[in-house]
Amino acid sequence: GERGGLADIKDKSLGTRDDGLGNYQQDVLVAKAQVTFIQSDKPVSYPACPLQRRNAGGEERMCAKKLTQQTDDTWFCETCQQSCHRPKYRYIARFTVADQTGSAWVTAFDESGVVIFGKDADDMETLKEASGDDENSEYSAAVNNIKYNGTYLLKIGVKCESWQDEVRPKAVIKVAEKVDYAKESKYLLKAIDDLLK
Repeated sequence: GERGGLADIKDKSLGTRDDGLGNYQQDVLVAKAQVTFIQSDKPVSYPACPLQRRNAGGEERMCAKKLTQQTDDTWFCETCQQSCHRPKYRYIARFTVADQTGSAWVTAFDESGVVIFGKDADDMETLKEASGDDENSEYSAAVNNIKYNGTYLLKIGVKCESWQDEVRPKAVIKVAEKVDYAKESKYLLKAIDDLLK
């Protein structure tokens, strides 16, 4: 993806290219940004099916579909039609991220969530279970502290979706990595040098 600012999502109408049949094409943007807000009225993770299944290409991989807790404290997967004793929690968190050009709502799934939270979703769920309703818990601190965990280089996929007869762009973090300041300095020096040529 092209390096840019978060304002490009709106200014360049990213994700709005249509194939003529109502299918929108995804655009990719790479931005250096910080988390400024986390949507805390919804869980940051979901209980996922840990069972292995074959995908269409014949590869074995984790099912990862959302599980339903049963009355006997087991978890049931509609896709696999099997129960398990413990789910594998996976991130599905909504954030506001910001850079010098603006801000945007983004969704982070498991791989990028691990980078941003600094721990896997199972560990976060363990903290949540231990905290109960305590607003000063280690879990609450871990969720709130992501705003202070630094700056990230985010590869963001942007694609329009229709919801309740309204079309709007949805931004999903594809890859998140902490900024390596030595590499970033070299990138910026090269960008300045290119401007001076």
